[in-house]
This record gives sequence, structure tokens and C-alpha cells, in this order.
Amino acid sequence: MITLKSFIEYVNSIPKDKDGGYSKDQIYLIGLEHKKLPKALRDWSMVAELVGWEGNPESLRAFVKSRMKKEGILEKNVNLLSDRTVEDVNDDTLTNKIYELSKQRQRVRDEWSTYNRIVREESRKETFIDAIKETIGELQALPKVHYKGNAPQDHIKEAILMLGDLHIGVKCDNFMNKYNIEVAIKRVEKLVNDVVEYCHSNNVCQLNIVNLGDMIQGIIHTSARIEQEIDVVSQVMVASEILADALNVLQKAAPKVVYRSVVDNHSRLSPNKDESLESESMSKLIDWYLMERLKDSSIVWQCDNIDDTIGKFDLLNGKKVMFAHGHLDSASQAFQNFIGASREFVDYVLLGHYHNEKLKSYNGLKVYVNGSIVGVEQYALSKRLFGNPSQTLLIFDNNNVVNISIDLTT
Repeated sequence: MITLKSFIEYVNSIPKDKDGGYSKDQIYLIGLEHKKLPKALRDWSMVAELVGWEGNPESLRAFVKSRMKKEGILEKNVNLLSDRTVEDVNDDTLTNKIYELSKQRQRVRDEWSTYNRIVREESRKETFIDAIKETIGELQALPKVHYKGNAPQDHIKEAILMLGDLHIGVKCDNFMNKYNIEVAIKRVEKLVNDVVEYCHSNNVCQLNIVNLGDMIQGIIHTSARIEQEIDVVSQVMVASEILADALNVLQKAAPKVVYRSVVDNHSRLSPNKDESLESESMSKLIDWYLMERLKDSSIVWQCDNIDDTIGKFDLLNGKKVMFAHGHLDSASQAFQNFIGASREFVDYVLLGHYHNEKLKSYNGLKVYVNGSIVGVEQYALSKRLFGNPSQTLLIFDNNNVVNISIDLTT
């Protein structure tokens, strides 16, 4: 007899066809191998899942049995305990063996479930990337954009655009807010135009764009699926193209434009946060799209985060900035969280996620919480957060900070 682990290894060793499935002959051979398992470990439901059987598990068992009968190898009933009867076997011994076999079976099934989850998520990523590549290949090149301001060469005025919570895919129409893809495009256009104007009027020499995440609605909540306007693959591509166009135009704002980002919660691949890693995020696909779409631009792509969820950089004036989406943090915990993570004093912390502008100060550390582009949707309504859609632009002039709230009400 074989073990359950060796049976699964046998199944994985059989090459699949071009569609990723097994032929009837291969399924039959897998069924024969399955019948070599100890009876306590046989599970036709598991086999049906492994081979992608379209019918129920019993029909799979019947299929294998029918083929065995046709080939003349169907065994007659035999005494499973050889020459001994059940009464000859000690009850405790038999119970212990069944118990151990059941434990082994459960362990292997748990391992197989984990393996299947990883395969599904990797396949989903590859599907997204293939779709994105195809989309980029069909799009016209973005127009060339250059800085036309008058920032002095020795000037160190610098700006940060806190960009987040676009939530492409959500569609809402309530007493506070109307939002869909068309509205999103208009709001981002206004944001870009205002940022360019403010940067020019303040002679900003470097614009740091910090993508705080939640650019898509995703699949993490039932309410997110109910409200969504388009499927998740389309959300990624639409959000990516809106952002690509925005970043392209933002090159007008300053002689140097730098882009950074962190992962978020709405972009995770699995609805169940307990089964999802922070690194497994569709926001990384958006970044991949942006860098590919704007590879001929002058934008500087900085991938220097200390973690997928935490970014850190220094301003030209020497001040230290850290940022995160916000689903793992709060403004009240920022002082201990970010100084604890960096092991040094931090001057500014930037957060998104809460859809509600806020400024807090703790022992010299300033915490800026961004607004949202989406505005008041179902989540905000449930939390009684009735703020207007907005984004934050910070302009640094030595130790002075100009905090500009760009209203995006349409």
C-alpha cells in the first residue's frame, strides 16, 4: 500500500494538458493509484478536487470501477484483515491505527489546501499580468510632458502629494456623494491641475508622489462586491491607466518627480485577511503597470520601502518622512509605531485609509491623515464620516509646512 502523501505526489507528477486538466485515461490511472491507499485514507471527494472532476465524487468512483470491470481487473471482496477476523484483532489496536491514519490524512489534506491556495493566487497574478501586458500593447503612447516652471536651481522647496483611496470599481449614489469611473476621472483631473498650479506658484523643485493605496475597490467585503461597477481585473487596469495619465501630467509640476507606494487592504488577493499575506497585493500590479506605461518618462521610481506596508524617505531639508496605508495603524499610535519601526525620530507620518482628513501632533511628530478621492461611500456612511472628497498636498519650505487640502467635490 502507498501513503496519502505519495499518492498526492503521484498526481502532481502526471503532466496536464494545455488547458491545465487531465484526460480520462489519466484520471483512471489516478483512480487506480487511489485504490492502493489504505481504506481509511481513501477519499473520492479529494480525488475529484485534485483532478478537476466535473461530476460528484461518487460518479468518479463509479467511472473508475466501470473501467476496472471492463478491463477485468475488478477485485472481488476480500478479507481486509487477511486470515484473521475482526474479532481476532484487539479493539484498542484497531482504534489506534485508525486514529493515526486519520491524523495523517488530515495533515496531508491541510497541506494540500495550502498548496491549492498558493497555486490559485499565483495563477490569478499571472492572469492579471497577461491582461495588463495585452492592454498596454493596445494603448497609444502617452503624450510627452515636460516641466515649464521657474523653480531656481538652488531652491529646496519640496512637495508631497498624498495620493490614495481612489477605489475604482465602487459605484455609489447617496445624499452626500455620487461616484463612478467617470466621476473618478474628473476628480483626478482636477487634483492634477491644482497640484501643478500650487507647485508652480510655490516654485517647488521636487514633487514626491506617495501612493497610499486602495486604488481599487477589490473583493475584500461583501459590500464591496455589491457596490462594485466592474470586475477586479478591469478595476486594476482602469485604475492603472487613470494613475498613469495623472503621473504623466504631474511631470509639469516640478523639475523632479519621485514616486513611492505601499500596499493596502482593498487590493489583497484573498477576501479572508487571515489567509492573505500583505505582500500578495494587486497594488503591486498597479505599480508594475505604471512603471511599464511610463518607462520613457522622467519620473523616478523609488522602491526603497523598509517593508511592503511601510515607506520611509528623507526630504531635501533633512526631515524624515514615513508613510503607510493606515489599515494597520492609527494616528494615535503613529508615534510609537513608526519610531519603533525606524529606531530613529520621525518628523512626519502620512496615512490614508480613513477617508477623513486629520492632523495630529505628538512630541514633535506630525501625523497627516489623507482624505479620499471616492468620498462618502457605504463604509463612510456606516461610520458617519461625512467629509468631502479631497487629497492633501504638503509643501515644505525649510521648517515651514504649507498644508493644502484640495477639495474634489464634483
